[in-house]
Amino acid sequence: MAVWQADNIKIQGLLVRFLRWTPDFSPGEEPPLAPVWITLPGLPLFCYNEDFLVSVGGLVGRVLKIHGPTSIGTRTEAARLCIGLRINAPHPEWIWLGFPGQKGRWQKVVYERIPFYCNYCHKFGHNHSIYKFSPLIQVTQAATENEKELGDRKDANAQRSTIEGTTKA
Repeated sequence: MAVWQADNIKIQGLLVRFLRWTPDFSPGEEPPLAPVWITLPGLPLFCYNEDFLVSVGGLVGRVLKIHGPTSIGTRTEAARLCIGLRINAPHPEWIWLGFPGQKGRWQKVVYERIPFYCNYCHKFGHNHSIYKFSPLIQVTQAATENEKELGDRKDANAQRSTIEGTTKA
């Protein structure tokens, strides 16, 4: 588990960090994958078997570990799973447990401490908001300013057409 978590490990006195390989691998970037614990509060007791938990957890990400008390059924108020999560992708807050068109239920998913990931430098520990002058921030700000300016123009045109419509009548 320590290797997958990208912890630093000493091998013959040298610090080594293992990262999972992905097709879009780039040597200077950290892939946006991290182990994150999720909680499934109120999951019915009959759902507390390994195959079912792996299946449910697979709807969120790759199941890396089932919490000990969850796997033996001693903590039944909420199931806990460690999931390999793609940090920069959307995360479902609810998942459907059941078959389409049949009885089932919506299950709440609670994420515990999702780490910060920067889409600008592709590193963990912060998000892109620390880069005040980054191209990503500048492009976003320019787009927002353009949208605001366009909205102001539309409002002005709408006011003009309203005024012109009332003066002509």
